[in-house]
Amino acid sequence: MNPAESLDVLRLSWQPEAADYIEAFKARNKRRRVNWFVGLLSAIGFAFAVLAIVARQPGPAVIGVLAGVLFPLAVPFVVKSSTNALWRRNPALQQPVQMVVDARGAGGDAPVIMMNPGAMHVMTGSVQHQWAEIGPVLETGRVFVVQLAGQRNKVFFLLAKRGLTGPAQEESLRRLLLR
Repeated sequence: MNPAESLDVLRLSWQPEAADYIEAFKARNKRRRVNWFVGLLSAIGFAFAVLAIVARQPGPAVIGVLAGVLFPLAVPFVVKSSTNALWRRNPALQQPVQMVVDARGAGGDAPVIMMNPGAMHVMTGSVQHQWAEIGPVLETGRVFVVQLAGQRNKVFFLLAKRGLTGPAQEESLRRLLLR
């Protein structure tokens, strides 16, 4: 039995904000364990600093310490600034969104983000995804990040919680998406 069969039709309508996408990219980075990689690079910076100190090379030691400290601190800034730049360059991300979630799946007018190495594409227009096409869903305080199955989590769209009429609808949507 499809888990959506007992679900009423949920209609979502909202005006996207850059903060929605910032949260989405943070959640995706956390899921992809980007913080582990950043920690590894920071540790390499500190190891480089230790080796430079042992070799009595103060210049490289300072560079290693700075890399070890500043790299992890820079990641949130980079995510926020790059997402804001994506937001400004793509007016489609700023258009009002209308989505319907029902027994068939999720559909409506929403931008879909496609991540490729070195490039991001925003597809616009009407989307319709049956439940079998929907992959892992991430939840943040503001949005559900709906990733498409079979796309290695590189294609996703958002469902903003503020697009629902109340907490009961949010709980229904959460049960359905996070099954």
